[in-house]
Amino acid sequence: MGFMNPWMLAAMGAVALPVLIHLISKRRLHRIPFAPMRYLLLAHNRLVRRNRLRQWLLLALRMAAVALLALFVAHPVFSRSRDILEIARQSEALVLILDNSLSMGYLEGNMTRLDRGRKILEAFLQGLAGGHRMVLLATNPATKSEGPLTLGDRAQALAVLKGITFSYGTADIPGVFQQAYQLLAREKAQGKSAIVVVTDLGRNGWDQFNPGALRGINLDIPVTLVDLAAGASSANRSVQSVEVARDPMGQGTPSQLKAVVANFSTQAQKAVPVSLWVGSAKLAEQLVDLEPGERRAVNISFLPPAAGLQEGRIELGPDDLSGDDRLFFPLNVSAEVKVLVVDGDPRPSLSASETYYLTNALHPEGVGERGLIGPRVVTPKEIEGISLKDYGAVILANVESISPEARSSLFRYLWDGGGLIFFLGDKVEPQRYNRDLFEGATPLLPVSLAEIKTAVEKSPFRITRIDVGSPIVEIFRGPGQEAFRNARFSRYFRVESRRTPVHSLLEMESGDPLLLEASVGRGKVLLFTSSADLDWNNLPATSAYLPLFQQAVLSVTGRLADQGVQTISWGTKQEVVVPVSGVGKEARLREPGGRSIAVPIENRGDKAVVVFQPQGPPGIYRLEVPGSQEIWYGVNPPAAESDLTPVDLAQLKQKAGGIPLDRIAAPAGKEESLLGTRETDFSPWFLLVLGGVLAAEAFVAHRN
Repeated sequence: MGFMNPWMLAAMGAVALPVLIHLISKRRLHRIPFAPMRYLLLAHNRLVRRNRLRQWLLLALRMAAVALLALFVAHPVFSRSRDILEIARQSEALVLILDNSLSMGYLEGNMTRLDRGRKILEAFLQGLAGGHRMVLLATNPATKSEGPLTLGDRAQALAVLKGITFSYGTADIPGVFQQAYQLLAREKAQGKSAIVVVTDLGRNGWDQFNPGALRGINLDIPVTLVDLAAGASSANRSVQSVEVARDPMGQGTPSQLKAVVANFSTQAQKAVPVSLWVGSAKLAEQLVDLEPGERRAVNISFLPPAAGLQEGRIELGPDDLSGDDRLFFPLNVSAEVKVLVVDGDPRPSLSASETYYLTNALHPEGVGERGLIGPRVVTPKEIEGISLKDYGAVILANVESISPEARSSLFRYLWDGGGLIFFLGDKVEPQRYNRDLFEGATPLLPVSLAEIKTAVEKSPFRITRIDVGSPIVEIFRGPGQEAFRNARFSRYFRVESRRTPVHSLLEMESGDPLLLEASVGRGKVLLFTSSADLDWNNLPATSAYLPLFQQAVLSVTGRLADQGVQTISWGTKQEVVVPVSGVGKEARLREPGGRSIAVPIENRGDKAVVVFQPQGPPGIYRLEVPGSQEIWYGVNPPAAESDLTPVDLAQLKQKAGGIPLDRIAAPAGKEESLLGTRETDFSPWFLLVLGGVLAAEAFVAHRN
């Protein structure tokens, strides 16, 4: 017998209150002999003896009521030892299940819960006598069984037990129970069978338990849960997610990301270190305070040290569950994008030149400072002697004409995947552009130019439509469109016939396009139908100018191709669409430890698909597909698995329905004896007896 609230036993001292009240209220009489009363006293003494018995009974009932009330509040429970080998002694066929989900990595003392569970099952199996058939299953098997499972002997179960390793996912409770019931049904062992699950009863996995969805359930098979988390607080904190700014990061340029960390304990966590690592270098660290149950977004500023794909991770200070203290993600850092800017109207004064505002928008960091985009300004005559393959994009700003050699060079550059941006202006003659750049042998323009539209004084043209679905202008989605509110245009070129499919990103009130996008070969072309400076519009003086044309350059150079963080949960199946040219070949999935796994490329009719399921340790996984760029994924444990709250046992039994479900508490430190404690709550019985005592006291007190 034990008590859940033993400090309430101090209330037992109140048992003395009825005695004290009785003694205090007892009347003190002064005896005076009076002869005529002698015979009356003889009758009175008989009544006094009967009344004294009634008073003693009332006193006892009231003392018992106070004592029972104190015991009820102390919440008495009866704990009796139970050897889980009793289950085996009564069963011929056994299905033993070991939970090896992420939460089983929780450290208690110097052992994880998985180690404790393995130790319990090993002693369990060693203590079995002969004649038992059994199988041992893991909730998260490292590999799927190729053939049907069968019941084996103790040696086979011990061999399987040694091979069960720690996983980083959620316990597949429905799947493992379905396996157990199907196996016992197939082996015709339902008569004397049992299922034993060694688990921490983590809510994230056990909430999925739904017997109604299982096939072939036998209600005669008892299920015993060996609860490894009994009596434990299971405090934990983890990194839940990371979000990198949508814009590409440049090498050595100030960048920022947001990490979400959570405290899953009932106590505050003070000065928790949150650090950012790229490769083997720690780039930033902050100390944060986390209140109980709090989720907090932590903004981290840093300077990316190198260009290219980097291995990034967010780390927390260590706690008792190390598996979720790190979150891995690929970090795509762009090298400086070199842009060749051809100024068609150079001036002695830099501020008066055609490209002054444009070059400052592309490289606002200033001369000599590292930035994401590095423009080089040249004249139209200089372009012929420049190797265009050294540049990510070429910009022609109000260029009057381009030589045949330069046109051929630009055409080859586009077909090889380069980017070309046109800005128009007063130097542009529509007939020459159409003849040389639209109709000629080296077409660079996706549309032909028509006449110049000139606004009436005091009635400038305005932008009325923005296609925010395009990566170039999606940053102006919602309130961002206000950046164009004050943009005014006095002149722009109308466009006419089209050579290739064209996408209009910005349009005027009349429906005429202001910014067009098209593909030429493997490259991209953008056409801005007004000027790059203040001659025909005031766009350079608005807040939209810098982000618009930075995005334009990054788009034609391919730097806007999904800058989001590629993170997936451990063990989840992924389908990746790849070029159809890979059908019949194999992709390779490289795990963090260096192991390479062959993954077939499936033919799905009009597309080719690679299907994989990461099962190795968390970290950066690299998918190598023939004829395609390598794809990086950050593989991490499911965020919900960090919440170690156990499932509500009453609700679990209710969901189990008619399944005979029993729980054995196996707290840390009691593995050797294989003993759990089965607790019976006696407080309802004490409350029932208390009610009976109070009813009896009322009856005696009011009886004449």
